[in-house]
Amino acid sequence: MIRPPPLNLNLNLNPLSNSNSNPHTNNFLIPAPTFEKMKQEIREFKKLGGRGFVFGILKEEEEEDLHSHKGEGKKGKRNLIIDQERCRELLKIAREGEDRESVRCTFHRAFDRIDRERMGEQLEVLINLSFTSLLTSGGSPTSTQGKLQIKTLVHQASGRIEIIVGGGVRSHNLKELIDETGAQWFHSSAVTGEGEEVDGEEVRRLREIMCTYGAGSVGNLL
Repeated sequence: MIRPPPLNLNLNLNPLSNSNSNPHTNNFLIPAPTFEKMKQEIREFKKLGGRGFVFGILKEEEEEDLHSHKGEGKKGKRNLIIDQERCRELLKIAREGEDRESVRCTFHRAFDRIDRERMGEQLEVLINLSFTSLLTSGGSPTSTQGKLQIKTLVHQASGRIEIIVGGGVRSHNLKELIDETGAQWFHSSAVTGEGEEVDGEEVRRLREIMCTYGAGSVGNLL
């Protein structure tokens, strides 16, 4: 019997009240009970063979540090930074065991709630925490609007962390994003109509563009 190759899945951990489908409508501040649930879910998914996890937790910056940063006071994003302690704890759980080298951990679009002036600094935090990748639209509602910031992040990352471009990525703008950001990784829901149904033809178009203009691998389209 011929068995299909294993399918790699990234498991997205989001509290119900903080879905990252629209990261500009929440602040990704996670209450203690929800954080405990996230830890338990990682443990359970690992038992089922989970090898990829997507999560992101922010916190409000301590008062004594506020006046030393230019990003203070931006409407809707005020004083939010990466919660290093909690992210480190989730990373440790995700990478427990002999398979730790193969486990991928992605920080999701909670990153887009951070002031742009702080993104470079906070990208270094993710690198130091050893996240595999970052999913971002460059702090804008869509990736095309944030393409200049994405380009800056890609340049700064210099291969130390994968920058995954997400937020409205479709076949009509994928080549533009490839050309103008320098990114090699892209995320798309491939939804083209109303509702949440994946468009198979859109997936095919995205695949063709990645093969023709991308990094030479459709594995870079998530």
